[in-house]
Amino acid sequence: MNSMIRLLPLALASALPLAALAQAPSAPSAAERIAPAPHCLDARDVRQVEQETPTAIAVRDGRGQAFRIDFSAACP
Repeated sequence: MNSMIRLLPLALASALPLAALAQAPSAPSAAERIAPAPHCLDARDVRQVEQETPTAIAVRDGRGQAFRIDFSAACP
């Protein structure tokens, strides 16, 4: 009986995320996701990120379009 009481919170904790998922609105499909404008990077569609320099990173999106993001300070 004592071991059953210890396992019950674990069982409830594992079931709660599943219940929340069932009630959560579905996310838009990949086809519905678009950047705000054709020249904008859609952060949800990032495929590759590389540190180009200590002050910039290079990013490539799902369409193959390349972007450069410059930082105000170096990130070595």
